[in-house]
Amino acid sequence: MQDNDPEPLSLIEIIEQVLVEDDWHYERDEERDVVMLGVKCRNASLRLAFDAKEDKGVVVLYGLIDGRVPSQKHVEAAEFITRANYGLLVGNFEMDYGDGEVRFKVSVDVEGAELTPTMIRNMINYCVVTLNRYYPGLMGVLFGNLDPAEAASEAEASEDDDDVNGDDCDHEHDENDDQKE
Repeated sequence: MQDNDPEPLSLIEIIEQVLVEDDWHYERDEERDVVMLGVKCRNASLRLAFDAKEDKGVVVLYGLIDGRVPSQKHVEAAEFITRANYGLLVGNFEMDYGDGEVRFKVSVDVEGAELTPTMIRNMINYCVVTLNRYYPGLMGVLFGNLDPAEAASEAEASEDDDDVNGDDCDHEHDENDDQKE
């Protein structure tokens, strides 16, 4: 008997399906199996990168900001990041000491389970909201000589929207959406 069941979608295809449903403009790097999208928030313009590790059953979302931490500010930035990470329920900040890149990472292990649209939307939301909330503090530490402890405390006290669809952020839509209206 022949099996007529359709081939299950890959993790990256499930991500793309949700992005299309939610009218996100995105680009897919076929070679690296990465999906990139952009978000403009009140405090920062962000690039997001979904990286699906099919062989491990893991999806990682990186939130990337423009610019790098100057080497002379690595200690202060690391303190700020450590303080920010301590209170986070989901995800974490990372800094590459080699080039000063700072990013926020959210990941989910779906081995033996199913990646759902809610998981994908929550990953995006956690990433964007957290970066938008902490970005001004990081910039204050790097360029305004703000104390890392004070900057992290101010970020945690901020009352920015807790939703990527709130007033603080707007994701990049597919250009065809503007023509539909």
